[in-house]
Amino acid sequence: AGLATLMRPSWLLFIPFAAVIALVFVPQRSKQLQIVGLMIAGVCVTMSPWWVYTYSVAHRFVPTSLQVGASLYDGLSPTANGTSDMRFVAQFETEQREFDATHPPPANQLFEDRLDERMKQASIDWAKQHPQRVLELAGVKFLRIWSPWPNAAEFRSNTLRLVLMVSYIPALILIAAGIWRSRHLGWPLVLLLLPAVYFTLLHVIFVSSIRYRQPALM
Repeated sequence: AGLATLMRPSWLLFIPFAAVIALVFVPQRSKQLQIVGLMIAGVCVTMSPWWVYTYSVAHRFVPTSLQVGASLYDGLSPTANGTSDMRFVAQFETEQREFDATHPPPANQLFEDRLDERMKQASIDWAKQHPQRVLELAGVKFLRIWSPWPNAAEFRSNTLRLVLMVSYIPALILIAAGIWRSRHLGWPLVLLLLPAVYFTLLHVIFVSSIRYRQPALM
């Protein structure tokens, strides 16, 4: 989990996500707590060199990166439509530099840190004011990640879309058959399905496309 987080920061919250479900629905909670504790300790050991480095640069604890704000605004903002369009970053950079000119920041604080916080807060404020649009975007993003027919603008060829659909639908059928045949397994089966649930929930908040379903399919 630690190595996965270093490669893809979005994996960081999977263990807490699975732990909550395990502690609510699975017997032997003390055993589950021991497992969760060992896994979190392993993640901390694996991530600690990165945390030490980022602390030395940002002068505060940074769990993964200073790109969360940009990613969040990409998914939840007045211009969000489910796809990724990062052109807004330039405008935020200009606004932050103008603010810094009149409100000098602490000497040891990174510009990237302030910029990340500005975009994050702008996204959260917008989401609070437009809950209905947030729900609409969640539906759009859900369809984008699981749609059999690739709907991203990059797929200009219908032939390529057809090839992807023809390879995707049999995989879904086999997954459904596997779930049905393994239904007696209980918690182990749920644990195997949780990454798909986790990534889906994550990408109905952030931007979404069929490439984000690859780890879920695994």
